[in-house]
Amino acid sequence: MNKKVALSILSATVIASMASSAFAAPKSGVYLGGDVDRYYELRDLFNLTDAGKTKFAADMGVTSFDKLIYVDFDGKGASLREIMNGEFSKVKRDLKETDFEGVYTKSNLDGSNGATYDPRKDAIGGPAGELKVEAVDALNAKEIVIDFDDELDTVTAEDESNYEVKVNNSVVTAFTTTVDSTDKTKAVIALTNPLKTGDYVSVTVKKTVLNKNLSGLEKDETKTLSFVDTAAPVVKSVQVKGNDVVVSFDEYVGSIGLITIDNKNVNVPSTNPAVKEITLTGAATGLTAGQHTIAFANVKDIQAPTPNNASYLTKTFEVTVDAAAPTVTKVEAAGEYRFKVVFDKEVSVPNAVSVKKNGYALISTITPVDGAGTDDEYYVTVADNGQVKVYGDTETTTNLTVTVNGFKALNNNMFGNEFTSTVTLSKDGAAPSIVNRFSKVVNKAATGPANEVFQVQFSEELTTTVDATKIVLKDKDGVKKAITSANVVADANGKNTIVEVDANSVETGTAGVIDAGTYTIDFGAGAVKDLGQNPNAAASVSIVKSGSAQGEIDLTSAISVASNVITINFGKDMVPAAAVASNYKLNGEAIKANAIYFDGSKTTVKIELQDETIASNGGALLSIADSVVAVDGSKLNAASKDIVVNGFTDNVDPTLVSAKKESSTSLVLTFSEDVVVANDAAHLDDFVVKVNGTVVAPTAIAGGTDKKVTLTLPEYNTTQTVTVATYKSDLNTKDGQDNTLKVNTTPITAN
Repeated sequence: MNKKVALSILSATVIASMASSAFAAPKSGVYLGGDVDRYYELRDLFNLTDAGKTKFAADMGVTSFDKLIYVDFDGKGASLREIMNGEFSKVKRDLKETDFEGVYTKSNLDGSNGATYDPRKDAIGGPAGELKVEAVDALNAKEIVIDFDDELDTVTAEDESNYEVKVNNSVVTAFTTTVDSTDKTKAVIALTNPLKTGDYVSVTVKKTVLNKNLSGLEKDETKTLSFVDTAAPVVKSVQVKGNDVVVSFDEYVGSIGLITIDNKNVNVPSTNPAVKEITLTGAATGLTAGQHTIAFANVKDIQAPTPNNASYLTKTFEVTVDAAAPTVTKVEAAGEYRFKVVFDKEVSVPNAVSVKKNGYALISTITPVDGAGTDDEYYVTVADNGQVKVYGDTETTTNLTVTVNGFKALNNNMFGNEFTSTVTLSKDGAAPSIVNRFSKVVNKAATGPANEVFQVQFSEELTTTVDATKIVLKDKDGVKKAITSANVVADANGKNTIVEVDANSVETGTAGVIDAGTYTIDFGAGAVKDLGQNPNAAASVSIVKSGSAQGEIDLTSAISVASNVITINFGKDMVPAAAVASNYKLNGEAIKANAIYFDGSKTTVKIELQDETIASNGGALLSIADSVVAVDGSKLNAASKDIVVNGFTDNVDPTLVSAKKESSTSLVLTFSEDVVVANDAAHLDDFVVKVNGTVVAPTAIAGGTDKKVTLTLPEYNTTQTVTVATYKSDLNTKDGQDNTLKVNTTPITAN
């Protein structure tokens, strides 16, 4: 269905809805998302000027049906796609926050920009937790994988600021994040510094990570894990690429002692820094068709202090003989001034590429699609050659003749035949537009004093020239603020799609820190241009700067434990919720406290744990609810909401778990933990042993390690029933922390 039909349906819907008169929240209108991010109020649609109608039609023309939301006068609505698939009265519904993309700019009657409006504030809350974190696990010492329940939005999922990684309670900032290319429900964090066995890792995923439908988590979510690596590296795959052999391992490899192919030594490449893949240059030269064996000796991973070592690994791989010369399979446009040449196999860089327009040569350069070396796909970029122009003054398309020669297959050194084809390139006629949802405040300073700026994301790559006189910054009251500078900078992919606006005028508190509030940045027409010299249309973006992080509470060094009493020094007066036990968890379970109270002042909380709460000496994960805040509104920072606290002492009494008839004179008892016993009457008396109902006194006791104790008994027939119990109230058997064995009046039957 085309846009004219869509406009007709939308017009009919608007007219039919005029009978409604209820107050609308969100505001009634047509909301155009995607790269447009504008809305037209319903009543204004009937009063648009000619210029306004032209602008509305243009906005409609570049907005997909799923990105157009129609809101009736009663506040209910639907997407245009829903309307097209059914009668509006049947498909309209209460609109959720997630139906809208963000802040929209109101269109005035003449099509110019009016005020901004965020309909999400007036919509009902979306389903909680539309995106969920399923699990977090360490693939190896350098890679942590986060499993989500849905495919991810690459931009937000690969933004490192949306994650917080801590190792042993210390924040780690040296990492990169990518979405798995084969499974887009996974994000992989690659650490610069590897983990060690025993490291405690916590990963906080912020709710600003979105799925493919731009729905986020219900709230920031933290997952923890203890890293253990006892496995040596394994060879995953071996591939022949030309004359090279490429080997992939299942984890990062720090050193390799020896490599052979068919028992012949091969040069060992550098593994510093550690790698998951190695290329054995020239190792396939001379190999005949068929199966071959590659072997490795002493392959070590990067586990510290003692790497896991695979003393000997082998893998078979196939070599096939390709007797065919390479060919060009297609030539296709890849931009205004670029096209792509695709070969059927990896080839050397073609040394003769000719591009002509109407028989006259243009300037051309060829580069691998992967950026360096050789490839099976190459980009050819064209440029004007004096009077020979890629595009004429009035042309929006250009037809080029391409001849490719001088290319050789890497796997068999055969040259391909000269190839000639045509390709049509099209000039970009679309103006660059603001992408609201990726525009934000960013701190450019990696260390030291803050240096916050506004970053406005555009829909395509820009030239580096900015007309700052056409950019206006306004605060929440509409007051114009002076701009210090405006520059084009690269995004995470290295493309110049961001305009960075610096304004000292809105840093009235701390230098380099933008004051909290809502700001509007107006870009007048022609403030920036794309690479095709198309100027932007007038547009505005609203950016919210939240309260300063200086108001956050950091507990990473403010919690101590003594005698299983937790002391938390918040450093600020806290609300009563800070002294409520239900707002705390220990190792993921509701905390069991004899008492919890403010100690001396409302800045310090003590939690006195009950007995039978700490199973072993050492650390435990303390989790604190979001409702625990300071009187002045300060909240815990992400690192303090789930924090490993050390100093706990085992206060769980050991229990008798099972008994086994080891022989006709011995009985082995198993406990819930190691116990301490002595071979004396006091400890022998702790255990009441009966054989076929008759009490039999043990004559000796030994053990205590591996949770086991052995009782020596007078000789008995092992076919008879043997039971053991601990009846006494003054038992002498204890664990290493002096916790006494639990009384067990229900006898345990030995097996």
